Amino acid sequence: MHRLLPLIFVTAVACDGDPKPRAAASTAADEGAPYVIEIRQADYAYAIPSQIKSGWVTFQAPNEGEEHHVAVFLKLPEGVTRADWYAAMANPEEARSAEWWDEMTDAGGTGAVAPGRTAVTTMYMEPGLYGVLCGVIAPDGTSHWVKGMHTTFEVIDEPAGAHEPTADIRLTLGESGFEQEGRVTPGTHTVAVHFAHQPPRRTHDVHVARLEDGETLEAAIALMARPIEPFPMAFVGGAEQGPQGRTDYFTVTFEPGRYAWVCHLNASSGMAQEFVVE
Repeated sequence: MHRLLPLIFVTAVACDGDPKPRAAASTAADEGAPYVIEIRQADYAYAIPSQIKSGWVTFQAPNEGEEHHVAVFLKLPEGVTRADWYAAMANPEEARSAEWWDEMTDAGGTGAVAPGRTAVTTMYMEPGLYGVLCGVIAPDGTSHWVKGMHTTFEVIDEPAGAHEPTADIRLTLGESGFEQEGRVTPGTHTVAVHFAHQPPRRTHDVHVARLEDGETLEAAIALMARPIEPFPMAFVGGAEQGPQGRTDYFTVTFEPGRYAWVCHLNASSGMAQEFVVE
């Protein structure tokens, strides 16, 4: 998806010096305990520690703004620096012309989340430098990342020691759509997302839409084609584009009602599925 970022749905910045967001990180005090990193999301800035440990990392991304946000992680090629990233971000119309732009690789991220909610996504993070940005579109038609919602963080070669999560729902994202194992019931669920297939330039992800009375799956599919605020329904988390073959995890507390799994770039091609929690 990174080649399409200037046009569509992406995420994140840890605005250095911005007084609004502030970041926190936890350490795994006990061997195997979750290693939690907070990404505070505002309109239009992120706060995230500049360095984190490697291995299984749980990203908690509270949305403290008034618009939806999403955090897309991109692993930068070896030799590309933070200064290179910020130089490219300073010129959105020319960002794709950077010689390293097409060498970035999908590295996951937290799903779309409505104001006042928190997205929780766990991924296995390899050492390296990562860019983060948000491609939700503001009401004025400008992508959040163009407004300054982008940043970097470094994963250092020091294992956090956290264990892989245990999931009770499994989604496989393949060529034929979502394949679900397990039933979603009221309460908190951890969903394993396996990226079995990643089509070139139209990579898979999954976002969870909460559908209230009068809100339809068709509206969610239409939104994915151009994710502009105000959204017609609230999103509660998910998992952004991970590398093919990888499994990421996200945790959501489901209340009774109607929901949908939707894929940003491929919703109109069958990657959208409504379900009921009862």
